[in-house]
Amino acid sequence: MQRLTSERPESNTQRFATIHSDLQRHKKIFIFLQNYVNFIILTTYILVDLDEMETLAMLLTIPETADTLRVSDCTVRRLIADRTLGAIRIGGQWRIDSAMVARFLRNGTTSGEKRKRSEAKSL
Repeated sequence: MQRLTSERPESNTQRFATIHSDLQRHKKIFIFLQNYVNFIILTTYILVDLDEMETLAMLLTIPETADTLRVSDCTVRRLIADRTLGAIRIGGQWRIDSAMVARFLRNGTTSGEKRKRSEAKSL
């Protein structure tokens, strides 16, 4: 049974306008959410990068370590080879932790054992 109403059915143009406005509204919401998610991801990357940068700021190159210790680059390389000064290799280049350099300046070595042996030799 068909319902009789006094309203005329919507024309195709009206339906298209309604659908178009709904799509535009949904598109704006989608763009907002996409920007929000991108902001969260970017903020996370920035926070991670800041932590990594603080860590990398504590890593010194051989010339920087040599300047700090007031010795030549060759001496720093020898200390690394002798394992008197701890270092790591990053991309084919040596990096020395600034805390290790400070410990080396205080104790004359980064490990307690080597210091004890050198003190035993001097006695």
